Amino acid sequence: MIRHRERFLQRYGPRALVTGASAGIGREIAVQLADAGFDLVLVARRETLLRELAADLTGRHRIDVQVLPLDLTLDEGVQELTTATAGSDIGLYVAAAGFGTSGPFLDAHLDQEREMLRLNCEAVLTTSLVFGRRMAERGRGGIILMSSVVGFQGMPNAAHYAATKAYVQTLAEALHVELRPRGVDVLAAAPGPTHSGFAERADMRMGRALSPRTVAHGILAALGRRPTALPGLLSRVLKDSLAPLPRTHPGADHGLGDGRHDRTPTHRHGGDDDEGDRLVIVLVHGVPETAALWDPLRPPAGRHARGGAAGFRLSATRRLCRDAGRLRRLADRRARTTRAPGRPGRARLGRRPHLPDRDRAP
Repeated sequence: MIRHRERFLQRYGPRALVTGASAGIGREIAVQLADAGFDLVLVARRETLLRELAADLTGRHRIDVQVLPLDLTLDEGVQELTTATAGSDIGLYVAAAGFGTSGPFLDAHLDQEREMLRLNCEAVLTTSLVFGRRMAERGRGGIILMSSVVGFQGMPNAAHYAATKAYVQTLAEALHVELRPRGVDVLAAAPGPTHSGFAERADMRMGRALSPRTVAHGILAALGRRPTALPGLLSRVLKDSLAPLPRTHPGADHGLGDGRHDRTPTHRHGGDDDEGDRLVIVLVHGVPETAALWDPLRPPAGRHARGGAAGFRLSATRRLCRDAGRLRRLADRRARTTRAPGRPGRARLGRRPHLPDRDRAP
């Protein structure tokens, strides 16, 4: 539920546009905006799900809901969206539509990758420009662009998907600064893995993950307060765990190009409109390979193993949380043992430890 709903509605109302509203994070954002009293424009490819959601929201709230079943991977779909909303007083735009792929880059289907590029980047560019201009003219508004925790570092076996999210992340960070003087708040939403329907469709097992409701609440609460939202504790743990790691993937120094990719699953394409669906597959193939404290090519043993890298369950997230804590404790221990020369008892990060004369190099 949105806090200070009247203030939020006054700042970003009266109407909100949500793409990818048929399921997952996009749907939950639409529900929470309806609870706050927003009229809605819902966009997705699956018309039946959109109309069911619209009927439910109009039945529970006294709001107006417009349904636009459009495919934003097509130029015609983006053009129809901008034309259909030209007369609407839209004060909030939520770009939750997107999809992802996974698997070795060289096994990718080019048409599929281009389709993802058009939806995740080109459609976001066009709509951000159109609605950004409209909101700047009216002197107030908000734009939420759906990034991801994978946008902060390259992800092997999800290389192109992570690159599209890096584009969205940097675009949103820049627009946050550019448009704020014009009264428009821009937010990059970077959630971690989220419970949605993609894992079942991809025959994967999910362990620890966020609920769409938690993610949606964190995103809406962050709008106008900060440039990037990391909704939920898991998202922040995943983001912080990347900070002490090198930008270069550890596999670059451990022979990942020597033919051992035979265990890697084939390239997969993720679902329909919901961004949260895509985060699941990236965590499976990306995060375990980014965490330098375990072997990326060795599947987990015991009850979590399902055969090869394709069988990584999201319970690996638990190991990532453990390793992130280990890195933090290591940094704290180094800070306590690092002393400024001549000033015992004071620890300074980034300084070489004060060594006795016998231990110093000649």
